[in-house]
Amino acid sequence: MKRSAKKPSGPRKKPNQRRSQQTVEYMIEATAHIIEKLGIKKTSTNKIAEKAGVSIGSLYQYFPNKNSLIEKALAVFIEKNVVKLLVVLRKRDTKSLELLIDEIIDVFFDFFVAKQGLRKELFRNASEELLSNIYAAEDHIQKEIKQSLLFYRPKSSDDEVEMISYIMVQSVVGCLRGSFSENRKIDFPKLKKELTLIIKSYLKHKEF
Repeated sequence: MKRSAKKPSGPRKKPNQRRSQQTVEYMIEATAHIIEKLGIKKTSTNKIAEKAGVSIGSLYQYFPNKNSLIEKALAVFIEKNVVKLLVVLRKRDTKSLELLIDEIIDVFFDFFVAKQGLRKELFRNASEELLSNIYAAEDHIQKEIKQSLLFYRPKSSDDEVEMISYIMVQSVVGCLRGSFSENRKIDFPKLKKELTLIIKSYLKHKEF
């Protein structure tokens, strides 16, 4: 994975008014669209500003450079998908563990497979700071999955469930990250079916 030599600067100022917030959202969406279409190397602040329908001066009020926009675009995408997964996990009392596993894997696949060209570009160019945020998000998700497993089997050993939840998350994430390689052509529906089987069989073996 290619990593930036320097950490990108963060936004210059925070959008406080709704109109300003909307302008920033347009710029982030425009960044994602252009990266998906052209790749990071051909993405420029001028192209982003044009796509977002704002002046280049307005863009620089909020973001000092292209890298800061790229980082923000991925951070927003991660945040949205973490929230989506937390919603699924926190409704565990209304569904079976088997259904919960299906929904968890659905969210992971949505995260990695949707607009995959964009995801590849963003992950390959992520800075150390952003990678740290990605790993922190994975840790957060793992803790929530652990709590879900304890909900279904409250008498289970805490250490055992910690390990089980770690293996679950990394099995899915590892397979999906591997799909970013240019040397692999992945049948995602089949991969999803196989990963679901693996996770459910593993939990059954662990008497969940």
